[in-house]
Amino acid sequence: MRSSIILVIIFLLAAISAAFLIADKKDTEVMIVNVTLARPPDDDTEKIISTVGADASYVKRMEIPGDTPLFTPGITVMVLQDQKEKTGWNSIAIPQSGSIYRKYSLTVRLLDPIDKSKPIKILARVVSPTGTEMSVKMTEVMVS
Repeated sequence: MRSSIILVIIFLLAAISAAFLIADKKDTEVMIVNVTLARPPDDDTEKIISTVGADASYVKRMEIPGDTPLFTPGITVMVLQDQKEKTGWNSIAIPQSGSIYRKYSLTVRLLDPIDKSKPIKILARVVSPTGTEMSVKMTEVMVS
């Protein structure tokens, strides 16, 4: 009797482990948002967001990024489509000292699927160390 209970428990643990392994193999769509900061010719900090782009990507379910706090100084992004939020606000820190001018990539979890036949809008903001907006840029892109 006791050995059959142990076998049942072992079987249940093996079944649960197999279910988690199978579920983790399923890929989930995310957005990779790229924001490039470059020194503007006139040194106007409102124009430091040079380019913004996005690509669809896939990650394992266990690798889906969670919500991020607002980093200051940092870059925050949100993806919209058809005037609806497709992501929450996501943030990445930028250096407080030294050069901030380079390309930054943020992996963003989608709240709703993207319709790839329609453009998306990416709202990108650069936030100063004090938490105020330094630069804002809305960019419309097609995602493949």
